[in-house]
Amino acid sequence: MLTITDFIRILQNFYNSPNRKMEELEDHRLETWRTVLKDEARPLISIRPDESLYVAIRSLIHHKIHRLPVIDPATGNVLYIVTHKRILKFLYLYINELPKPSILHKSLKDMDIGTYNNIETAREDTLIIEALNKFVERRISALPIVDADGKLV
Repeated sequence: MLTITDFIRILQNFYNSPNRKMEELEDHRLETWRTVLKDEARPLISIRPDESLYVAIRSLIHHKIHRLPVIDPATGNVLYIVTHKRILKFLYLYINELPKPSILHKSLKDMDIGTYNNIETAREDTLIIEALNKFVERRISALPIVDADGKLV
């Protein structure tokens, strides 16, 4: 699967190669970059359509991935892709039909859910390539933009 992280790595490769021009990117094909990025490639993690919601969630968390393709075992075709967002939406839509554990009434802070330390940020004058590097190096998908006082802008 081609991910945003892969695309960022492609852009980094062009940026860090003085002999390459960004215009060349228009002529490249995905097969070229599969070869270039092969050393950084992670194995494809997938599940079958008969797997449980629990197995899907466990796979996403255990493998630290955001997207989980569901593969037809007979054809090898991707049937659909499960994401954290889709699972949360499903749980929200069906929350009234599910047993409600008391933990749902606790605050996020009390349950220590979230990133509380070392939150990566950027300033408005941060170079794009620096922001892209932060995405890849810190394995994050969002970067709060803050002013000189650390306030979100």
